[in-house]
Amino acid sequence: MAGLSSEIIAQASSLGSHENVGAASNLIVGSSIAAAAAGCSLLVSTDGLSGGRDAADADVVLADAGDASADDVQTPDAPAASRRCDAPPAGTIFCEDFDRGFLASSLHCESGTSTLTPDSPASPPNALLLRTTAAGGGCLRDMDLGPIARGVRESFRLRLGDFNGRIHLFSLKVTAGNDTSLLYINVYPDHVALGQGVPASGGGIKYTERATAYRPIPHDQWIDVSVTIAGLDASSRGTLVFDGTTLDDGAPLPFAPGTGDVALGVSYADTPSTVEIDDVLLERL
Repeated sequence: MAGLSSEIIAQASSLGSHENVGAASNLIVGSSIAAAAAGCSLLVSTDGLSGGRDAADADVVLADAGDASADDVQTPDAPAASRRCDAPPAGTIFCEDFDRGFLASSLHCESGTSTLTPDSPASPPNALLLRTTAAGGGCLRDMDLGPIARGVRESFRLRLGDFNGRIHLFSLKVTAGNDTSLLYINVYPDHVALGQGVPASGGGIKYTERATAYRPIPHDQWIDVSVTIAGLDASSRGTLVFDGTTLDDGAPLPFAPGTGDVALGVSYADTPSTVEIDDVLLERL
């Protein structure tokens, strides 16, 4: 626990600059908990998946037109809300909607808490609620994605509550040999940034915010977010879509095929904050 705290606080200060070099090579993993994570992840097979309900299945019975009254008309029950992990797309590595026995205690928290909350109208009943209680606090869980040859995309739903400073969210990481590269998301009160970490010439990782969008940041409403690493070669690209705003500076990523992993949650927050997450999907491209 102490190791995560020192690492989070060290990276929180270094990431404020666009050209700082971190001494540690892992921004968000914190502690080696991927093995525990595997036991709680919803790993899915996409064999034989089919789409939603056939319209012919709707149960509607109408009375004869001649003697119809309000009591004679039976309306169908409202259909159950569709959940992303009921039928994930082909290529899915991991899907979690927090409705299938997920253990909030599987996240490693420093100056923070993680719980499930019945507050997900689009994917009921549960979402993951994360609260940080001090500067540098965070709650996260590292998950191994296995070999990544062509690229990977993570998408999730996000609801931001109270926060007054930077929140460092999910990161996608690819390790090739001894070199580790990653993309991450920084959310500020008035803008959002896509950052990258790449091997530094003197060792460690160099962190840079490569694309920034100044825009209103929604509070207390669910929005869609996705981060994509595409290519993993000389033409590799990184893209963030945040509530309909696309961030991509057009420059290639210095990434190579390797072993992927992702950290689910908040790596750290500059001030006490409240974050809800739902419908997390990881896909190979």
